Amino acid sequence: MNKARLFGAWGIASCALAVLSACGGGSSVGSEPGVRQARASYHITTQDLKSVAYGELAGELAGGLAGVGRFVAVGNKTILTSTDADTWTSVSLPSDWPAIAFTHVFFDDAAQRFIAAGPKLKNDQGDWDGSSVVVSSSDGQNWVQEKISGDAGDPATSLMWGQVVGLVRTPFGDSNPHYIAVAADKGSAYYSDAAPPKLSDKWWWMGDAVNGGWASSLAYDSKNARLVVVGGKQSGGQTSGQISERGLGWATGGKTENWTVQAAPDSRAQLQQVACNSEGECIAVGANQVLTSTAKADWRAATGIASAHLLFAAQVAKGWMVAAGNDGNKGVLNASNDGGKTWRTFSDTGVYANAASYGRGIFVVVGNKGGILRFSPQ
Repeated sequence: MNKARLFGAWGIASCALAVLSACGGGSSVGSEPGVRQARASYHITTQDLKSVAYGELAGELAGGLAGVGRFVAVGNKTILTSTDADTWTSVSLPSDWPAIAFTHVFFDDAAQRFIAAGPKLKNDQGDWDGSSVVVSSSDGQNWVQEKISGDAGDPATSLMWGQVVGLVRTPFGDSNPHYIAVAADKGSAYYSDAAPPKLSDKWWWMGDAVNGGWASSLAYDSKNARLVVVGGKQSGGQTSGQISERGLGWATGGKTENWTVQAAPDSRAQLQQVACNSEGECIAVGANQVLTSTAKADWRAATGIASAHLLFAAQVAKGWMVAAGNDGNKGVLNASNDGGKTWRTFSDTGVYANAASYGRGIFVVVGNKGGILRFSPQ
């Protein structure tokens, strides 16, 4: 396993950008009110990182590491793990595994496992061989391939093709929690009431969240008891962002509620990622757009963010909203601590962001060429 350490100045920066090479490849800026650290990056790998997840593992909790948890970031033939978003370990994958271009990683807290999926590659040029691989880990470091089975349309089959864009657990409904999986094509949604579900279990169809379009991301808003799927739809040669919501109503073998789909306000392009917190605050981002919501079917376009920002990563936690991406030339991160009314922008972050997660008081953003950005509010 290879290890590398992010430059971790958590107060006023101790190293100027002008002498970046002396910082071991990382970067940071001075403190601002309410911000402990605005920017940091390090390239432990040159592979693009596509997804990141945070989870607290029972084994670690039982071992006296309560609240520590673990971050896992994935990309092309790459899995990285860290307990502090500072020191990252590159996981050595089994030599008999095929080359996998990991695109998504999720943490299932009930099953106490990380699940990662992505297309299987047939050569070093990155050509897809037409199938995909799903792997899982109970500690973020040791991974096994999942055995996949399922009928056409089941999320297990969608996972096999590397197309699931979200997996969440909901506490509502019957006595068992429900697991929701959403596939990219039409936002086809499925649920399982097994505890916890296996990829070979039967999953029930919940309808298509973005009929005629595609989904990019799924989130669960526990306060408002709503599932939120974002994506895009093309009509007349134009692509518009789509937001689809539904409440939680269950009936074994079928659905009792429909998805409510709406075009994103001030929509200019596909929405890329959505995130919600336990307070009912949600944020969705895409090219030149940031949308916020605190109630069902009530989404508003945020102001004060440069229109040239191509945003792919979103997260909301502890009163902060984060939207990260690039402006076509350099990485950018936008942050708000007043519900999206006002924003501060950190430019030239060094990371063309693809996804974001939150844990241990830290926002972690991953992106192209192995970029990892750490944002820590007070």
